[in-house]
Amino acid sequence: MRSNPIQFNPSIHYFPDGIALICPERLTPGQAFSIQVIWRLYDDEIQTITASYDNDAELIGTTHRALRPARSLNG
Repeated sequence: MRSNPIQFNPSIHYFPDGIALICPERLTPGQAFSIQVIWRLYDDEIQTITASYDNDAELIGTTHRALRPARSLNG
């Protein structure tokens, strides 16, 4: 099973334009980590980009997500 590189003690930085940057409070040599950026694109949509780094601080992947509230099936 692959370990989750997200740290338990994140440092969260808020910017005036509504962007939040979430990163490890400290980097530990030899430990994988992730950095995430979150922002509101529309009133009903939040977007995220996550960059994951391996134990050698090499970029191993990025993901982008658009998150919207679920729509009711009842109409």
